[in-house]
Amino acid sequence: MSLKLEADSMAGLVKQLQVCGIIKNKKVADVMKLTDRKLYCPAPNPYVDKPERIAECSGISAPDVHALALEALAEFIKPDSIIMDLGAGSGYLTACFAKLIEMKAKELKVKPSGRVIGIDIQDNVLRLAQDNIRKDDTNLIKKRRIIMLEGDGKYGCEEFAPYDIIYVGAAVPETPVELLLQLKINGHLLTPVIADDGKQYLMQFIKKTSGEVVKKVISPVEFDPMIITDQSMVGAEDVASHDPNEILNDDKIMNGDEDADEVVMNDADEEDTMTGIIEGIKETKKMLPNNEEVLNIRTGRIV
Repeated sequence: MSLKLEADSMAGLVKQLQVCGIIKNKKVADVMKLTDRKLYCPAPNPYVDKPERIAECSGISAPDVHALALEALAEFIKPDSIIMDLGAGSGYLTACFAKLIEMKAKELKVKPSGRVIGIDIQDNVLRLAQDNIRKDDTNLIKKRRIIMLEGDGKYGCEEFAPYDIIYVGAAVPETPVELLLQLKINGHLLTPVIADDGKQYLMQFIKKTSGEVVKKVISPVEFDPMIITDQSMVGAEDVASHDPNEILNDDKIMNGDEDADEVVMNDADEEDTMTGIIEGIKETKKMLPNNEEVLNIRTGRIV
């Protein structure tokens, strides 16, 4: 279940996500407005906050899920970041990550040298992602800011490791040790993980040493699980959403962040809808599990 948001433009959808408190970082708002969902989503109205299928076993996540991921990772993206987008699907987040690298470089007045490695096991989905990204900004692939590869998701991609950031676009059944081993020290892995009770949580793993990581719970989510085959795990940014009544561990719900754009709601009915969503967010913040643990990478156990 996604948030009940709908707009007639990407800018309008982003503003609504800001009102709900999903987007608080101005750079996240900027990069999502710069990356128009209509180029990646085949739906008649791509500016609805819900997931959509783009292929038989693949989809584009709901915009609020993209926003959650970008909010969790944007501050750690630098001009020289090496990022792996595992299960790239539509290519939407792949493009956002690449644009954030360039935005950070422009801000610091340096030349960008970072790359995003987009990986998908489905050849037809990979080609679709490449076409989408080219329609958006052909230079991202032409200048190799983005490199798209067909490959096995379970073991990542050692060719470009170690990574500053790894994002996984499908739910995994356990702590992904193989991917943690490909992170740099202080690197971040963001992935939905299926808990013992069957619920899914978007989790952020921060690698502190070669043997330990800090695990943080970002939000309850609903992702398609990775498909386990004889040789690989398949994830293609499969259709994902989060429950509007289960989200976020941040006290800034309204647009009080100094970096957020000012948003004015004029329609009373729309404002009532937003108020209901915001109240649901506040109420269920308390329901998140323990928000930070230190794990041993090899065993997956709490230290």
